[in-house]
Formats: sequence, C-alpha cells, structure tokens
Amino acid sequence: MPVAARVPLGASTFVHKWWVQVNDTEGVGGGTFELPEWVDILGTNDFVFAIEPSTEDDGDFDSPGWGSETTTSRKWKADTTLLRKTKENDPTAYDDGQEICRDAGFELGALNRVDARIFEMTEGGPKVEAYRGFASVQWAPAGGDNKAIDKVKLTLSGSGLLSKITHPAATV
Repeated sequence: MPVAARVPLGASTFVHKWWVQVNDTEGVGGGTFELPEWVDILGTNDFVFAIEPSTEDDGDFDSPGWGSETTTSRKWKADTTLLRKTKENDPTAYDDGQEICRDAGFELGALNRVDARIFEMTEGGPKVEAYRGFASVQWAPAGGDNKAIDKVKLTLSGSGLLSKITHPAATV
C-alpha cells in the first residue's frame, strides 16, 4: 500500500482560545444543573488545561519481555492567572465570574465546588472542544511589590467526571 501524500496544516491556534464559565447558582436566576446560568470568568492572563491519566501496570508473563500499562482513571485541572480588574461600568465591583470562584475558594466541601464549562472560542476558528464538570476551587492572590498589579492564581481541580459537551456556539 502506498504512503498517503501529506497535506500541510493551516494556521496555528492560540492558548487564549479557551473560555471558562461557571454556573451562577446563587445569582438572580439561580442556575441549576439542568438550567444553568453561565457566567464568563474574565481577566485571564494565562491558562493551562490538563487531563491527566493514572495508569497501572497490566503486563503479564505472556508478552515476551514487553511491559504494558492501562489507564485506570483520569483527573482534570484548569490553572489560570487572573487579573483582578474592576468592571468597566462599575469601578467598585469585580468580575462576576471571578467573584463566584473567590467565594467558593473560601468554602469547604460541597460549597467549595463550582459547575464549570471550558471550551475553545476563537472567532472564525474551530468550535470543537467543549467540556463540563464540577471542580473544587483554590483561590490564591499573588501579591507582589508596590509596582505589581493585582493577580490571582485560580485552580479548578476536577471533582469527578469531566464530560464532553456540545459546543455552546454549535449551530443546531
């Protein structure tokens, strides 16, 4: 069988394609899992999204000298640094999505969890990857010297299943 001709790839995609939203269960609309009230988390300065496998050795004596591993579980995490900016139309208030996370970050147990969705969103770009899951929240202000701007390290650590979902901008 002949080798297929390679077709070059097109444009690169950027890390800033990722959008993160949280379900505002405490807001005016009181979002539920079935009828969420999605709120953007704005001010993202950097972003790392990872799905990591846990593997176990499943090698046996029947494979002649070759080891083997199988994935037994996965965990996910979104690490981001947020700029703590005030709203353009209200300099006395921070971003609503950040505030939902900050509030959860000071809680324990179930109150420390948010319902989050993470998806790629570049104008004119792919709208393929989209995920939803519950995550525990770690909120850690960065601090700094007198020239520093206010930044926060936000970590959303997956709390169970991360589901593939239909992309929010998908046409029906």
